[in-house]
Amino acid sequence: MKERNNPAFIKVSPAKKAEKGPAGPSDLVKHLVFLPGSEVINRILDLEQAEKAVRGLPHSDLYWLIKKIGEGDALPLLKLASTQQWQFLLDLEAWDRDRLDMEQATIWLGRLFQADPERVLNWLLTQGELFTYCYFSNKIEVHVRERDEFFEDTTFLSFDDIHYFRVRNPEEGDLIQELLRRLAEKDLLGYQAIMLGLAGTLRDEVEEEIYRLRNVRIAEDGFLPYEEAVSLYAYLAPDALKPEKDLLSYPAPATDSAPAPLAPILQVKEDNLFLKALTQDGDPALMDRIRLEFAGLCNQILSADRIKVSDAEDLVRVCRKAAGYINAGLERLAGESLERCRDYLRENPLQHLFRVGFSLALQVKWEAERWLKEAWFVRSDLKPAFWGEWGGFLVGILQKRPLLYRGASSHPAYSHFEGSADLQGCREILRQMKALDSLLERISSRHAVEKEWAKEPFFTFHALILNFWARQKLYIQPGFAPLSLEDVTRFFRLLRSGSDSPPFGMEEFKEIFVRDLAAYGRDLGPESIEALRPALCMVWDKFTEEYAWVATADLDGRYLKFILTSPSPGGAPS
Repeated sequence: MKERNNPAFIKVSPAKKAEKGPAGPSDLVKHLVFLPGSEVINRILDLEQAEKAVRGLPHSDLYWLIKKIGEGDALPLLKLASTQQWQFLLDLEAWDRDRLDMEQATIWLGRLFQADPERVLNWLLTQGELFTYCYFSNKIEVHVRERDEFFEDTTFLSFDDIHYFRVRNPEEGDLIQELLRRLAEKDLLGYQAIMLGLAGTLRDEVEEEIYRLRNVRIAEDGFLPYEEAVSLYAYLAPDALKPEKDLLSYPAPATDSAPAPLAPILQVKEDNLFLKALTQDGDPALMDRIRLEFAGLCNQILSADRIKVSDAEDLVRVCRKAAGYINAGLERLAGESLERCRDYLRENPLQHLFRVGFSLALQVKWEAERWLKEAWFVRSDLKPAFWGEWGGFLVGILQKRPLLYRGASSHPAYSHFEGSADLQGCREILRQMKALDSLLERISSRHAVEKEWAKEPFFTFHALILNFWARQKLYIQPGFAPLSLEDVTRFFRLLRSGSDSPPFGMEEFKEIFVRDLAAYGRDLGPESIEALRPALCMVWDKFTEEYAWVATADLDGRYLKFILTSPSPGGAPS
């Protein structure tokens, strides 16, 4: 097994575990959560008391392990799980918002029936009775034969010659017929009561009651109804939280209570300030409380984001999101002080720390929205793509719940913020965009930007800035207008006059480029002036990186990035 540096992770000898078994649910989860899915099943089945170990797991941790293994391969684990754990799985997997997802209900009922048929039948006749009525009323048509009636419809089946049924979806016929047959064999009176009751079942009312009971059950684990869960994204100012002692009182979990879920917090990155402060404290009561709250917070995010979990990676992303915003909130509140971080952790709910971190991202979003109301590029009918890679940043930060753009080559291209460094990077990008936008507005007041240029495949702010400066250096008509290929060639020869072979750094012109263009923004205001120089340095660095290995003779107007070109006289269009 690959070792990790997570302080909450305990290295365990596989041989020793297989022989003696884990000391408790937490040890079992620590041992299994980072193993490949195929190994998880084998390690569990090798335990001396496998059923006791699995049934002792918190519901959320079992859910993690099943997603890690894959639902289709987790039948041995489902067989070992308790009926209450089954109910938790159905509560999460068989619902689409406030409606019972009949397709998923069938899939999961089939898995459970395959894992332990007898227990499924008992559940359908007892604790799951409401589910039974709701499910079968959607899946079958029932006809009750009268005493003297001769029922001849061969599309209907019967196991008692009184209650006839027909499966509405033939593809599900085998499973439903087998379930009903086994119910009739196990408890004929119970089966007949179900069939008789189906005719009078008010499906909507039964489904509403099941949904109410389901919400009560899973609310304890943090799965709130969407309308309540989204309160997680309400703005909360940092000064709303205080680190004073005894501001809030959190009782330690009772010793006889169910263990707190562990799998979610094991996904937190090792360098996270939140985790460092937590593990250095060594307070078991605090650790148990945080584990419980963190699992509930992750589950609330699943509800608020309406995430349908397909595999363990979906759960990992949610945990990283929760930890990232908690981390950002703690960094804003306590800086790098672990002691102050622990004070905030002791005296404030994790949900509040998450909200403070998320609110910092909202502040960046609101700043971007205020700028867009007056930005020059918006008034010029240009799209976010005008800003090249920064266009992706702009799209991400303007989402309803802001996202961090990590680049087109990253997978995924957008992610959640993981700390104050990410937020500060976004603020700096926004400052530089605003400064360049103001610079281009200043120059465009003298030299117009033609709308047809925006149709060019490589048209970005880089092209406008470099075209304007190139025209200055070549002593041709000033402005943003496209250059001929001959002018582009002369421009590159000028820049490379001191270099004969690649890579062509052109470093000696960087300061000239920055100085020349910064001169047009001398009266933009202190903030813009401060941001303009690094923004122009970035433009130059991108430009030189793009052409460092391209020989001047190989320049082709059709593929020139960062420079607008026009057709050469008598040549092919660029």
